[in-house]
Amino acid sequence: MSLFFLIFLCYNKFMQLSIIIVNHNAQKLLEDCLDSIYKNTPKLDFEIIVIDNNSCDKSLFAIKTNFKEVKLIENRANVGFAKAVNQGMGQAKGQFLLCLNNDTIVLPSSLNKLSHFMNSHSSVIAAGGKVLNPNGSIQFSCRRFPNYQTFLFNRHSLLTRIFKNNKFSKNYLMSDWPHNEACAVDWASACYLIMRREAIEKVGLMDERFFMYCEDVDWCLRAKKLGFKIYYVPDCPIIHLDKGYGKNFNRKIIEHHKSMYYFYKKNLRKTLFMDLPVLIFINIRAGFILLLNYLKLILCKIKDYPKEMF
Repeated sequence: MSLFFLIFLCYNKFMQLSIIIVNHNAQKLLEDCLDSIYKNTPKLDFEIIVIDNNSCDKSLFAIKTNFKEVKLIENRANVGFAKAVNQGMGQAKGQFLLCLNNDTIVLPSSLNKLSHFMNSHSSVIAAGGKVLNPNGSIQFSCRRFPNYQTFLFNRHSLLTRIFKNNKFSKNYLMSDWPHNEACAVDWASACYLIMRREAIEKVGLMDERFFMYCEDVDWCLRAKKLGFKIYYVPDCPIIHLDKGYGKNFNRKIIEHHKSMYYFYKKNLRKTLFMDLPVLIFINIRAGFILLLNYLKLILCKIKDYPKEMF
């Protein structure tokens, strides 16, 4: 056995955490995210893998100049979130693999605590930490599995905004739960999701037919069907700015709804007769959100409001 191979085995054995970040035209957000990791993650053996989906801003230059220790994968096209995450997993050497959005800020010692939780709970195959909005409020990053009602009562739906305390939204978002204790959940968002290496071997990679969104729900559902535990861990928070797709809001909405329909066909379909009604509803919902965004942009121009308000 060569010396190089022995060193490789030792490196794999003692590398604790691989942090996988997908980026597309978000230089400043990415730089802030990376700065927060290095600043607030003491005494943890980790690597960072950034998969860049063909950015045309200065993201690549910033990484190569200011973060030379980051392992960089450069895609010549925007291959989507799920496929890019899978690329990162293929290069990862850590005992644990952490999916982290590029528009997040890691708070002091949060990744240390999340890694410690996984080390202390061998029966847990994956876990999501607490995710905060920029104002410090809870972002509902762990939820129950979706059903037909979820199309009407989800995080961004009009009915949830109008009837905030309705039981269907509260049940799906787990908004009636205080989010202050560790517990088993159905699924946790891939904006901040840690997985054991063996989880990938047993559950498989993300389904690349999801371009973006719903791939985390699908992965957790597959894990739960195999009998594995997914947990929510509150004492290792991050801030999620929810701006990681830059100015391409319209495409974000379109891809989200395409993923919703694919998730329905893969996991919720009970009869082919429901396909057309579900497809029509999803398209109406997407169109309504796009129209609402267009009206907001007009309002911004008329009243000179900063677009970041929306």
